[in-house]
This record gives sequence, structure tokens and C-alpha cells, in this order.
Amino acid sequence: MSPAPPRAPLRRSGLVQATVALLLLSFVAGAVLTAFGGTLFELSEATRLIVGLILAVVPAVLWLGLFYAQDRLEPEPHHYIVGLFLLGALLGGAIEQPLLRDLLQVQRWSDSGLFTELLANIVVHGLITAALVYAAVRFTVLPTPEFDERVDGIIYGTSVALGLGIAANLSYLFDNGTVSIGVGTMQVIVTSLAYATFGALVGYFLGLVKPGGAPPWYAGLGVLVTAIVHGLYLYVADLFGSASSGFSYNPWPPLISTTIFAVVVFAVVFLLIRGSVGRTTMEKETSE
Repeated sequence: MSPAPPRAPLRRSGLVQATVALLLLSFVAGAVLTAFGGTLFELSEATRLIVGLILAVVPAVLWLGLFYAQDRLEPEPHHYIVGLFLLGALLGGAIEQPLLRDLLQVQRWSDSGLFTELLANIVVHGLITAALVYAAVRFTVLPTPEFDERVDGIIYGTSVALGLGIAANLSYLFDNGTVSIGVGTMQVIVTSLAYATFGALVGYFLGLVKPGGAPPWYAGLGVLVTAIVHGLYLYVADLFGSASSGFSYNPWPPLISTTIFAVVVFAVVFLLIRGSVGRTTMEKETSE
């Protein structure tokens, strides 16, 4: 990777703080709207499209900025990040969602039993998402000189996965046209965070292979681990969603449970990022 001009720590810290503040504000606003508004707005098709695009894109961009700010040594070129982000959105809209919803029609058979549900969540949902992230990074930026730090895999994997998350969020919003703005806002923020962590996990294992020097099968292990984590995330959402359902659907149990799950996984990924940056810093200091 070509060295980038040093960035002031204060500037980076300010970016992180502003991003976190915006995400928290959006989540709190969604909670307030949900608590006091119910199905607050019945949206027309045109308005739903506009609001859906905003809700799907803005949290993804904010999460991307937060992850990107963690790469403090040699930040990746902006055009690589944006390119992979757009590639992820394209793969999500053209491959992942049509494959899950139209070809395999997972929604029709995934809830017929515990084994079937886990199979659908891990082997189908999880594996497809992880494989798309792997393929997007492996066949684009991985062979280039820009991929020369362990943390690079995390940043690039996150970029692709957040693009995939946009397609997933748009599908959710279009399927729930009468859902309240509050529920939609919170669900989209949590889903975007979950997808970011899935991509980061795949990218972490890719970073262990290049430039970490681990055996190539580590990349496959990363896809498998990510598929399992993704499947468990979906299982938690389904478990609490079905437990809360009755005569009327209560969005809070699945939303709270998936939020906790996503935050825990994010904390693990955050530690992996810090560890990768720390090891790279030590290696550079030792070589000097």
C-alpha cells in the first residue's frame, strides 16, 4: 500500500465520535417513534422508496466510516473502499437477495423445524453472504499491493458486506411497507452493524493469509465461522420473534436480542482490529 499522508489523531477521533453520536441519535429517535408512534406513517409507494433508500444507505455509510477510521496506519484508498461498497450492493441486489428469495425461496421452508431453520440460516443465508464477501475481496483487491496489512482485510470485507446489507435492508423495508419509521430505523441500523461484523470476520481471516502468512485454508475457515455467526444471529431473531408473536407482532424482543448479539460480535471484531493494528505497528518498529 502506498503511504498516505499522516492524519491528525484529533481529526480521526472526531470522526469516530461524530459517527457514533449520529448512530446513537438515529437509534434513539427510532425507539421514541416506535414507543409513541406505533405504525406512525402509512407510506405511499414513491415515499416508501425514498425513505427506504435513505434508511438503507445512511446507516451503512456511517458504519463504514466508523470501521474505516480504525485503520490509522495506512488508510486504504477511498476509491477502493467505495468501489467494494458499491460492488457489495450490486452483488446483494443481483445475486444474494434473488438467490435467497426467488430461487431458493428460503422464507417458505426455513421455519419448519429447528434443524431446517439452522440449516437455512447457516448453510444458506450465512454461507452465501460470507462467500460473496470472500469472492469480492479475493478477486479484486487481495492480489494488489494495497492489501499489505492484516487490518486491510477487515476494512475491505466490511465495505463489501455493508453493500450487501443495503440490499437486505431494502428487501426488509419493502416487505414491511406499513412498518413504523421507528422500527424500520432501528432494524436497519442493527442489520447494517451485523453485516459489517460478518464482512469484518471474513476479512480478518483473509488478512491472516495475506500478509499474515497463515495457510490458505484459513480463508475457508473464515467463511465457515462467519456463516455460523450469521446463522446464529438470524436464529436469535427468529427465536425471539416467534416467541413474541401472538395476535399482534411485537418488534421489541427480536430487535433487542439481535442488537445485543450484534454489539457483542462487534466488540470482538473491534478487538481483532485493534490487535491487528498493534501487531502491524510492532512489526514495523522491529524492522526499523
